[in-house]
Amino acid sequence: MRGSLFTWFHARLHADERGFTLVEGMVAGMILAVGAFAVAQALGYGLTTSGLARERLAAQAGAEEQMEFARSLNYEALALNQDSLVGGEVPHSANESNPDFWVDEDAQTYNPTGAACVGGGSTCYEPLIVTPEEPGTPQLTHVQDPFSRGNTEFEVYVYVTWVDLDDGGSTEDLKRVTAVVTWDNPKPFARQLKISSLFSNGEVPYVVPESSTNQGPSVGCPDITANALTVNLTASASDTDGTIDRIDWEFGDGASVTDGGVDQQHTYAGVGTYQISNTVYDDDGATASNAGANCTVTVSTAGGGGNGGPNGTISILNGQDYTTSAQVTLNLSSAGATQMQLSTDGLTWGAALTYATSPLYTLTSGDGTKTVYVRFIDSLGKHGATASDSILLDTGAPAAVPTGLIGTRAVNNLSTVLSWTAPSPLPADFGGYLVYQRATTPPNLPYSQVTCVTEGSPQPKCRVSGLNNQTDYQFYVVVQDLAGNIGGASNVVSV
Repeated sequence: MRGSLFTWFHARLHADERGFTLVEGMVAGMILAVGAFAVAQALGYGLTTSGLARERLAAQAGAEEQMEFARSLNYEALALNQDSLVGGEVPHSANESNPDFWVDEDAQTYNPTGAACVGGGSTCYEPLIVTPEEPGTPQLTHVQDPFSRGNTEFEVYVYVTWVDLDDGGSTEDLKRVTAVVTWDNPKPFARQLKISSLFSNGEVPYVVPESSTNQGPSVGCPDITANALTVNLTASASDTDGTIDRIDWEFGDGASVTDGGVDQQHTYAGVGTYQISNTVYDDDGATASNAGANCTVTVSTAGGGGNGGPNGTISILNGQDYTTSAQVTLNLSSAGATQMQLSTDGLTWGAALTYATSPLYTLTSGDGTKTVYVRFIDSLGKHGATASDSILLDTGAPAAVPTGLIGTRAVNNLSTVLSWTAPSPLPADFGGYLVYQRATTPPNLPYSQVTCVTEGSPQPKCRVSGLNNQTDYQFYVVVQDLAGNIGGASNVVSV
């Protein structure tokens, strides 16, 4: 009995030297199988992920290729080729995985944001830009030829739409180009990649804010043509933010007309110089008067038919309303005249001069309305009816000066928007603003006048285009009156 126990105990002590039991071998095999399966699963997932990444990179490259082609086109040529579309229109697709699902075929609009804009209504859709093909002008094609990478086929769709900046102005502010690439390997899992880019013609739209304060009208001296004691007059009045509603007249001899309109004719009882004034009203009831502008007319009885000589016409500086110089050119015309006489009052005549069509003449000194009379004389010494014309001599610079000039350079540096505060009050003979610029790189270049269309009041704005994007500039603004006199300069702004 003791020997049997010893034999059994000895056998257990040396069990490891005989190897694994069957149970232990089975357990070890199961552990190895589980590990191998996990490694296989990891390798499979890695291969799938790598394949998807390659497909996305291929789709990205296809979309970028279309976008680069769009960037190579002129802004005017950014449009879908109408001749490549069936029926000339972009179709709608009932398949939600097709990019054309977001096309409204009837309205010819496209929703570039897709599902993210569901519920946004019609504001999500932008008008498609489709134009006929022009020979020699490349355009974008809506559906490109498919391309393949490995076993995957990619389809490319392109859309060009108008973008409205909701600035109260044009609804065609920018163009948007959208490229969409779709692929579905492994089927049936459709995938899609979309990129968009905005394109501009370089102009930054802006809207001049409406002023809540009415700007009063302005009025200058009327245009005057005298024939003996009768004068014909045309008022010179304007309103920057409305219309002229009423014009009153005072003729300087006690006669007046209320709400007489733009044109008037008046006959004086006797010769003399008379002061004419207007009071004007705009459509908001604001008024202005030219009573302080010394608008005068001189009439005489020297008109009529003369004594049988030739008649003719006179125009000072080809009919201009203002002059800044006392020396002017007379434009004369008379058939049969060999001589002429000039007068400042139609009563006292100068010496007979040889007839000329464009003689120089010096107006009487002092600012104000100047009337020049002429009568033409033939070879027999007979003269015709007196003709006359008037012009306003204005040699004084406006006292008004713009203030608070600021400049905002465009992102592309090719233009700048200038704005400033208008002088208050504006002069009665206000003629507008002039803008001057100079380049400061290189420095010390002279200022020169530039085109800048002014809008708005009392905070006028204008845009200066055609700038060099590598150059810095300085600007200032001045007031110009109707005669062309220039007032003092505003502050200088650098952009």
